[in-house]
Amino acid sequence: MAPKIIKSVPAILWSAVVLYLCLTDVTGLPHVKIYEFDKLSHFTFHFIFTALWFFAFAEWKPEKSKSSHLKKAALLSFSYGLIIEFLQHYCTVGRHGDWRDVVGNSFGTIAFILCYNIFRRLKQRKQTAS
Repeated sequence: MAPKIIKSVPAILWSAVVLYLCLTDVTGLPHVKIYEFDKLSHFTFHFIFTALWFFAFAEWKPEKSKSSHLKKAALLSFSYGLIIEFLQHYCTVGRHGDWRDVVGNSFGTIAFILCYNIFRRLKQRKQTAS
């Protein structure tokens, strides 16, 4: 059990960092009014989040299909993003929930799934050609 948890440390740490950054009071910090930067950060956070959890799930249960791990990681990413937006809206000072952030999160998750599938297919073609 310990090796599985150790291999999951990156996913767990990333989740904790994202949660901290998303729920920290930012009222005293300078406000950056760049809409695209905010959405890009959500996209990036969830692209990495999905990737790390996908690989953690694959380590936990290597006998399961990659498709199953992708679905679990995507569902976790989407749920985590919704929970964070809910917490920002109802439980924080200086933060507010925004449905557009959920869209940015979702695009990051979808982008990882697409990238993974593209690389998997390229690898299969290369192996078939060899």
